[in-house]
Amino acid sequence: MIRQRLSVDQIAKPLTDSDLAEAVRLVKLQIGSLSGLPEKWVQFGQEKVALAEESAEFMLRQCFRLHREGFPAFELDYLLLVERQLEGIFDALLALYRLHPGLLYQLGDSSPAVLVWALFNPKLQKEHPGHLLIAIDCLSKLPSEMAKMLVLHANSTELDSLFAKLIEGQASGSLDYFQYLVLRQTQSVALTKYWASSKKLDAKPLQVSLALANVDESIEWLEENEVGDASLFERLLLKEDRNTWFRQYFGTDLMTLPNGLVATYAKLLELHEFMAFDVGQKEAPIHLALVGDTSWVTTAVEHMQALDEDDGELWWSALYVVYGDLLPYRPSQLGVDVEWSDALVSLSLWTTETQVLRSQPIRLGRSLNFDNTLRALKSPEINSMLREWLWRQLCIRSRLYVPWDAMMPRIQQQLLIQQMANMPVATERFNLRNQYAAVGY
Repeated sequence: MIRQRLSVDQIAKPLTDSDLAEAVRLVKLQIGSLSGLPEKWVQFGQEKVALAEESAEFMLRQCFRLHREGFPAFELDYLLLVERQLEGIFDALLALYRLHPGLLYQLGDSSPAVLVWALFNPKLQKEHPGHLLIAIDCLSKLPSEMAKMLVLHANSTELDSLFAKLIEGQASGSLDYFQYLVLRQTQSVALTKYWASSKKLDAKPLQVSLALANVDESIEWLEENEVGDASLFERLLLKEDRNTWFRQYFGTDLMTLPNGLVATYAKLLELHEFMAFDVGQKEAPIHLALVGDTSWVTTAVEHMQALDEDDGELWWSALYVVYGDLLPYRPSQLGVDVEWSDALVSLSLWTTETQVLRSQPIRLGRSLNFDNTLRALKSPEINSMLREWLWRQLCIRSRLYVPWDAMMPRIQQQLLIQQMANMPVATERFNLRNQYAAVGY
């Protein structure tokens, strides 16, 4: 999934909120024109749309859930089934659109996610040039993560150009549009610099993006303007002497760290003075997954005995990051193949019957190294929260930046992971991270 980077020349004709409003006006006209058609005909069409709407909404929620729960691998039969079902539903909606556009446009009020998903399809884009603007306007009606998934899965080169033109015209959703361009990997350094100099957007997202592209002025901007835990991922990534900087900035006492986020980064950096394990801390499962210290596991398993499934799922996922298929059950089997209470019994037995303790930190039951961390990033069993932290760990400890998000389509994720795998210097940095730490890296 290789998309073209946008240039400044491509935004010569900016778009504004007025252009979005005009697209919406045309939608309302089409919906209003339904009243002039025979009532039974309209009722028939609306019944068919309602059936397609219900099915599409369910399937989109399933697609979203599967991306949140783990890598959307080709091996996931259910995800492939969902994608095939969505193809059939789209064909039905396209046929109904051709009967009358208003039948489809009515979904903007009842199921905006379904309308956005349909209008992002290239087949509907060919039906009317304004469909992408209609879809963009509907994005504001959606939860941010669902909107992001639909945008990242949209197969349209024109979509990126429209986002850029709306940013140039300072449309109200410009900040979101810029983040979409970043994740779709279509904004260029030249265009981002242009927006920064012309003050078309708030400075922070632009400067962060440029800093990650190693623009010296933007790295300096982060250093001068971001304090506390603001942009801490980016600031750590850009520091050559990050361990020393962290100690100088936040101190060397675990109890004086400002919050759990900073404490988690301390664990990610494997700074020895911050490595005490507090099982009661909200971020403790993330700490276990990042560090892979098997001496913490007995404490974690004892803590899990008092948790219900909702509170214990993250812990089980963290254990999976450490042990992989050595665990008695995979995260996806909980509540399906085994009840939570029975799983806890099996887990307790497993800790007594299995060689749980290892001499070195482990990931997926093997050494905690670069390759096994990439394997974890591609696991359908590890949820998006933990995979995001694994991605941060890969970036910071390897001193590389590759944009990634759990909502990206599988092809884009695979390409990015392969891109990381093809960087031998990054592999060496990650695998020798503790040796590098001795000199501050």
